[in-house]
Amino acid sequence: MTIDFGSPIRDWMDTTIYVAHRSGIPDVVLGRLPAQLAVGRRYKSWICETRQELRAVQTALSNPVPRQGLGLDFRRGPDAAVSGPPKGMQPHGQIVVAVYPPPSNGWPWLILLCVPGQRDAERGIYSWEAMPTEEEAMAHLARMAKMAPALKHVILPPEIRH
Repeated sequence: MTIDFGSPIRDWMDTTIYVAHRSGIPDVVLGRLPAQLAVGRRYKSWICETRQELRAVQTALSNPVPRQGLGLDFRRGPDAAVSGPPKGMQPHGQIVVAVYPPPSNGWPWLILLCVPGQRDAERGIYSWEAMPTEEEAMAHLARMAKMAPALKHVILPPEIRH
């Protein structure tokens, strides 16, 4: 299937919003990359700390992605809305993990990590993992806790707090 990358991003990339289930954690817009762009990764994310950023990403997804030569330049497109330094979830040097259930069928569970000072992370603090099931997400959290015993700030969605 040929994709017209000159059309709005929404036309060729399925997206969904993982709404923050608690104040102080960001919304995450997740896009399912088409096979032509999914080199080593299946999803593209935008970490939105404010409602203004979320609206700006949604607006950018309604436009074609800018071009840089023959390539797509997401940095000048939807990435620009969330490229600044972090505004919200700054845990005073501590690692914070937030778990997001899928917003609808067919989307993964997300585990969002906030680790200050990660140079290669989104906005310098965020990285994430996508897990196909709740069980796999919880198992991944358990493995993380074994590797980082100081990990005490795990934010779970209300429906899995037991």
